[in-house]
Amino acid sequence: MNLNLCLLMNQWEEYKEKIRVNRLSKSGKELYKFRKEKIERSFADSKELHGLRYCRLRGIKKASEQALLTADCQNMKKIATHLFWLEKVCCNTSG
Repeated sequence: MNLNLCLLMNQWEEYKEKIRVNRLSKSGKELYKFRKEKIERSFADSKELHGLRYCRLRGIKKASEQALLTADCQNMKKIATHLFWLEKVCCNTSG
């Protein structure tokens, strides 16, 4: 029985390997620790505080709109918080 085997690699395999090596480096491990504080927290807030756990709308387009609106709301909250603290710091140093 003669079998010809062919190994197909993903077109992104080279880049995935570079990312893996970077993530496993000392600096990559230090940066990865902050993932739970920033990225994962953002997804948790989307689910818990902004109703993204269950989609209210049907269809991919409408579900995408809901997700984008949720992200917009989170970004506006971040900007408002940043501006609040910026104003507070500026007013305290000049006064």
